[in-house]
Amino acid sequence: MLGNYRTILAERPARLFTVAGFIARVPMSMVGLSIILLVQNRTGSYALGASVAATASLFGASVAPLLSKAADRLGQARLLRISCAAQTVALLGMLTSITDRVTPGAYVCAALLGGCTASIGSFVRARWSASLREKSLLQTAFAWESILDEGIFIVGPVIATFASAKIHDTAPFAVALACLLIGCMWLAGQHGTEPIHTREPAPSHSSPGSKGGWPVATPGIAGVVLGAVFLGAMFSAADISTVAFAIEKGQRALSGVMLGLWAGGSLIGGIIYGSRPSSSRLNITYARAAGLLAASLLPLPLVATLAPAPLISTALMMLVSGLCVAPTLTSAFALVDRMSERSRVTESLAWTMSGIGIGIAAMSTIIGIVIDRYGATRGFWLVAGLSVLHAAASASNLPASTRRLRKAADTYANNSTPSTEPA
Repeated sequence: MLGNYRTILAERPARLFTVAGFIARVPMSMVGLSIILLVQNRTGSYALGASVAATASLFGASVAPLLSKAADRLGQARLLRISCAAQTVALLGMLTSITDRVTPGAYVCAALLGGCTASIGSFVRARWSASLREKSLLQTAFAWESILDEGIFIVGPVIATFASAKIHDTAPFAVALACLLIGCMWLAGQHGTEPIHTREPAPSHSSPGSKGGWPVATPGIAGVVLGAVFLGAMFSAADISTVAFAIEKGQRALSGVMLGLWAGGSLIGGIIYGSRPSSSRLNITYARAAGLLAASLLPLPLVATLAPAPLISTALMMLVSGLCVAPTLTSAFALVDRMSERSRVTESLAWTMSGIGIGIAAMSTIIGIVIDRYGATRGFWLVAGLSVLHAAASASNLPASTRRLRKAADTYANNSTPSTEPA
């Protein structure tokens, strides 16, 4: 079952860049929560903390594709070094702007912090796409990265809350900054696996249907990015609704267990999915995974409302639905990779991750209003509805993604034919 994972991790360069990418991505699961904890500790307001964190998230999701586009043109190493230095300055500036109140400077620094943050996940996935000799194993490689993402979001919040409570309210930022510096600089130094980059735009014959426009406007890719927005919104709604539901039942501590079960289910689902043979119809695989995820979440609000042991029953439902999360994410990234221009893979993958980030940032405020007015179980209804919208987006994208995949297959076949023209 784990043979595919052993194969992709057999070579030392692959192990090195995936470990470096893991370390560099740890801050993404810590910084937002750490900002909320810092502001709440100094001002007593969760809302202010959430607004600062949302500013960083929204700017990060908006600017990340531009940074990834620059990485495709200038190289990952240069962008990683610039991003790392800029994030360090912005983070220190934000910390000095938060005392017993939140100054406008804190929001400016939070925006700069988010805007300087490179999409490390897309950088690492682009390295897998460029370095794997057997393209049939790309599904396994992307599943592996999704598994690591789940591990990051299990470990990161625990570190952030422990360091804030037991050491100092700025301690989580020190840990995040250390991970950022070590991971980014280590990844930047690994030139052997860095995707080929060019300062000039790729010629139109270099990749399927290239027109030099934004990847997010490309039919097929656009549908996946739209689905990613719904998916990110669903993640945000599920996280906050779960915490609120546990608090309503007088079991605040169990919220972490419930979210851990969801992440654990996703981790198991990712391992199983990555061990399967690669699909040649990735758009259908993605649509099916999205449909299964929606089907697993539809009963959630009913279970939370009607089950005799609501906390336990809801936790078990989240474990089951978690099995579908990593396969859905993995197939989405693999599909975008397959449909992308080879010279713009990092940028295309970053648009998908930004779609998730925009959905998370946008839903953070909405779900809070819903829960405040109607209760946590209504939040679960919103989770179910967003999962259905995501499934509908993936299904409606099938015609466009099918055409795009066919065009990609034709283009790659033509490009792989030896040229008979003189050099």
